[in-house]
Amino acid sequence: MAAQVTAMLASLPTHDLLWELSNLVIMKEMKVAISESAKSGMLVGAVTMASGLFAGPSGILFGGIVGSCVAAYMAQGKFKTVPEIINQDMSSEQKEKLADELRKCLTAQNIYTVCEFALQVQSSELLLESIVHIVRQFVTSELAMKIM
Repeated sequence: MAAQVTAMLASLPTHDLLWELSNLVIMKEMKVAISESAKSGMLVGAVTMASGLFAGPSGILFGGIVGSCVAAYMAQGKFKTVPEIINQDMSSEQKEKLADELRKCLTAQNIYTVCEFALQVQSSELLLESIVHIVRQFVTSELAMKIM
């Protein structure tokens, strides 16, 4: 019996499983902030305060606008989607750990191949929610990143 389960899990190779995960629309919509939100907020606040001290109420307005534009420009490219994080930033060990977590969930729902996963995830809202929860948990706890 154990040999059958092991053989079935081999039908969920890490690369293929993570590729299917990356192709889910909901994963592409999940953005991860890489410590830029706090920096941007402090920049906007500092520029607004300095402008307000020098120019009064109109300085606050001008400082807020300029600070926001500068912060937005500096933060470009600092927010990544979950598939970008998986494909570009995660080590092989981290990818394997995420895939193991996903395999546990899928085998609990009697899904043993990537094809079954691709079909079931489109029709099962519960499965999709479980997958999203696993990915969110992994990104926040293992990678110490915040999902927006």
